[in-house]
Amino acid sequence: MNTVHRVWVLGFPERPPDWPAGLPFNPCSPHSLPPGPVVVHPSEVAHFIELARRAASHTESGTLPRAVLYLPPGDSEPPEVAAYFDAVVRADETDRLVRLLTCPHTLSVHEWVEELPREALFGVLEVPWEHRNLPGEAREHLTRCRVCREEFHQALQARRRLLRALCPEPEALARYATGAGAAHLAHHVDRCPACRAELAALQRELGGEPRAVPLKPELRPLWDQVATLLGVRRLPPIAVDLSPLLATLPLAAKSLPETQSPQSLRAQLEGVRCTVQRSPEGLLWAAVEADLQAPRKVRLVLASLHWTQPQEWLVELRPIAPGRLGATLFLGRAEHLEPGAALFLVPEPTDA
Repeated sequence: MNTVHRVWVLGFPERPPDWPAGLPFNPCSPHSLPPGPVVVHPSEVAHFIELARRAASHTESGTLPRAVLYLPPGDSEPPEVAAYFDAVVRADETDRLVRLLTCPHTLSVHEWVEELPREALFGVLEVPWEHRNLPGEAREHLTRCRVCREEFHQALQARRRLLRALCPEPEALARYATGAGAAHLAHHVDRCPACRAELAALQRELGGEPRAVPLKPELRPLWDQVATLLGVRRLPPIAVDLSPLLATLPLAAKSLPETQSPQSLRAQLEGVRCTVQRSPEGLLWAAVEADLQAPRKVRLVLASLHWTQPQEWLVELRPIAPGRLGATLFLGRAEHLEPGAALFLVPEPTDA
């Protein structure tokens, strides 16, 4: 396991009472910066920037020194943070401070992630840090250092979220995957590696035939609880145990055989079929399809034995293809659901 060797601090009048136990606390000179990472107090941000600029001017690459801004309770981030600090840590984030300073390379991880092209961010690399764009020493270090690998995965997810900020909502992409989405999405998907990767996964899963899934005995207690809360007496025609989709999977991981880690679950009964899909980014959505003889409204109920109240949606099915009705519903992120969660689908009477 990595150990903290030396930590330099600047601008602290004294050691903070909430400073992590075992983390060194070495005040550095007010005239120059040490070679290692520096933890800076907000009162000395302007002074640090002056020293950092001076230090960078004496290097061939012009690289700024590694630094972490430490925010005491009640302090806010100054506007210079993004340009001069590798990370910002609040006083109560002691575990994160220790993790950032355990390895001298951890503060470089975010720069390494920036080296990855968009295609690699949303591709199928099982080990993303092995991409050829990363420096050889970075690839070698990430293979050995668990702390930096964890930070790398967090930085990878943060960059994915940033790049997808202007992308279509998951519901829109799901409709597009079934051929029911707006035509203008084609222009975006054609130019967006993130959406292309997710769309390909959705289309692969939608290609198979659904299978009938009756109400399993282990789901009966959960349904009894849900039925009591909703005032429903009949059994649900479709019940989907979501546990196989809720296992933690690395983003953009290589697809595993369905017997190991399925990315979709399908159920069909009484002319209605439901597909619950987990996207490469861990988003869960449900696609409901039915023939024209099926009820036009269905009630989807997401529940867990540990919840005091299930989530429910009344969904109206609309024409999506000749002779077919359908609707798509975004259920949330897999990481926010409990492993014992299940989805129940109950067609509503025609006059509902």
